[in-house]
Amino acid sequence: MNEKLIEMTGGYLLPPGEHIQDWLIECGMPVLEFCKRMEFSRPTYYRILNGTQPITADTARKLELVTGASAEFWCKLEADYRHQVLCQKAEEQAANQKNWIKKQPVSDLIAANFLPADFKKRRLGEQLSALCSFYNVSSVDAYEEIHTPYSFAARAVKGVESNSTALTAWLQMATHVALDHIPALGPYDADAFRKALDAVRQRTAAIDAGTLVVKDFLLLAKAELAKTGVEVIYLKKVKDVKNLNGVAFWLKEHPVIVLTLHSCALDRIVFSLYHEAAHILEGKHELIYVTDKSSSDIELATDAKASEMLIPSMFDDQICLGNGSLSAMRDIAKRVGVSVALVVGRYQKLCNRFFSPKEYRVPMIKWDDIGSWVLE
Repeated sequence: MNEKLIEMTGGYLLPPGEHIQDWLIECGMPVLEFCKRMEFSRPTYYRILNGTQPITADTARKLELVTGASAEFWCKLEADYRHQVLCQKAEEQAANQKNWIKKQPVSDLIAANFLPADFKKRRLGEQLSALCSFYNVSSVDAYEEIHTPYSFAARAVKGVESNSTALTAWLQMATHVALDHIPALGPYDADAFRKALDAVRQRTAAIDAGTLVVKDFLLLAKAELAKTGVEVIYLKKVKDVKNLNGVAFWLKEHPVIVLTLHSCALDRIVFSLYHEAAHILEGKHELIYVTDKSSSDIELATDAKASEMLIPSMFDDQICLGNGSLSAMRDIAKRVGVSVALVVGRYQKLCNRFFSPKEYRVPMIKWDDIGSWVLE
C-alpha cells in the first residue's frame, strides 16, 4: 500500500476504513477474505469502514501485516480522523456559543497576549477552543459552572459594579500571571509580611526626595513583598471593568494582590496596596476580595486597618488642624516617615476636601506611560 498517496487524502473527513476499502479494490480482494486475514467479522469491518469503531493499536498491527502499510501510519490516520471529527463538533458547538464568544473582552485579551493575534480571523471552533484554554475549562458549560457571577459571588466578599464577564476575564488574566511567578516565591510568612509592609511604607518618602520614581517604587514594593511569599501584580483593567482598584486572593498557599492602578495618584495606589494587604492579614483564604467604590462593613473595616498601617490615627487631629497647609503636611510626613502624598490623601479623606496644595503635585503613574498590560 502506498502510504504517501493515502496520507495526501488524510485531510478530508473520511474514516480510515475508507482507505482500507480503496486498498481492497486495488487488490481485488473480497471483503470476506480480508476479514479472514484480519481475524475479525464482517460487522467489525463495516463499523471500521464507517468510522463507528476506531482502529486500535492491535488492529493497526494486523493491518500492517495484511496491507503492508505501517501500524504507525494507520494509527496516525485514525488519530487525524478523530481530531477532524472533534474539530467539526467544535464548529457546531461554537455556532451555538457565538453570543458567549462575543461577550468576551477579546480585543483586550489579544492586546495583552492572552489570545493569539489572529484570533478574530480564526474559525468559530478555534476561537471557542482558545477561550476555553484561556479559562482552563473544557467547555462553555464548565465555564458557567466555575466562572459564572453566581459562583464568583459565592467567593467574593461583595458585589462589584463591573461587567461580570469582563471581571471574570481580568481575574483569569491575573491568575495566569500569578501562576507564572508563584514558583519563584518562598513560603508565606505573615510576620515578615507585616515588617515588609512597614519598610515599603517608609520608602514612599524617597519619592519626595527625588531618589525614587513611582514606577520603581512599585517594582521595589513587589520585590520586597515577594520575599515574604506574597505575589503583587500590577495589571491593567480590561475595558468593561469599572471602578476597580484591586483584588486579593490566595493561590497555591500564597497571597496574591492585584492592583489596577485605576487611581493613578501615588496616595491612592499605596492605599489600595495596603487595603488588599489588610484583607490578606485579616481575611479568609477561600475568599476573593474585590475592592471598588462599594462600602460594605468588611471594606470599611479594611480601610481602617490600611489607614492605621500607613499613618497611625494618632496623627489625624494634627492633619486636620494643619488645614491643608503644605508645610504642616510636610512636617507630619517627616515625623511619620512617608511621602507627603499620603498625608494629603489622609487630609482629603478626613476633611472631605479633595484638593492638593498648589505648591505640591502628587506623584502619579499611568498605564499609557508604562506601555504594557503588566508592570514588571
